[in-house]
Amino acid sequence: MKNIKIKLILFYLIIPIQFHRYILAESNIDINISDNVPPQSGYNILNKLEGLIIDLSVNIFKNYSFSAFPLARALEETKNKKNSLIFISRNTSRENEYQWISPIYITPVFIYTRKGWIKKNGVNINRLSSIGVINGSSLILTLNEKKYMGEISTVTSNEQNLKKLLNERIDGWIEGSIIAEYIIKKENLNVLSFDKIGPILNNKTWIATSKKSDKEFISAVSLKINKFRTSQLYNEILNKYSAQPIDYGND
Repeated sequence: MKNIKIKLILFYLIIPIQFHRYILAESNIDINISDNVPPQSGYNILNKLEGLIIDLSVNIFKNYSFSAFPLARALEETKNKKNSLIFISRNTSRENEYQWISPIYITPVFIYTRKGWIKKNGVNINRLSSIGVINGSSLILTLNEKKYMGEISTVTSNEQNLKKLLNERIDGWIEGSIIAEYIIKKENLNVLSFDKIGPILNNKTWIATSKKSDKEFISAVSLKINKFRTSQLYNEILNKYSAQPIDYGND
């Protein structure tokens, strides 16, 4: 009888572990990404996905599949699809829409303006009559929380924001430094040719999933993330993109 009890205890201990392994070893992890926010994620000239989020995903998870959409749709797809993931910023408007598994990196956020703006107008964001931002971005809420009173101009790509700023169709462009400065350099422009207000905040990117997702799936994903974040490769990938690591003792 004692041996039977021990076997039963071992059975109930082993089954969840095996199930966690099965989820990640046998099944693809569905990852919804924004298709146009390089260098975080997007298509290159060969029409292949690349970027910080891609590099993190392929190294955290053994098996994966990407679905690329405009940001607003990627958010909806993840919200509605059980056991799918997305890398996004966490804020009050999204808080109850997803299950938040783990923060993964930090990027400072600035408002970029034309050179000489700060000297002439100062750093009060309400001196900017309009600020450009990606449609669906959490930075829209950030502007509202900062009590910005001007026009929030939404677009589908940051290349549009840069072009509108250069053509004086907007006064400012709010974005994380990783993305904004990549776009500026891609257009053969010098980052020092712009003024920066901020940082407005140090933005954490989280790995999140649908509220419909299984607890076993979330636990399995969390185990993978926890293992990867202690590796040297984690820091190497973040350094490649000038992202900052999470202090997991204070997340």
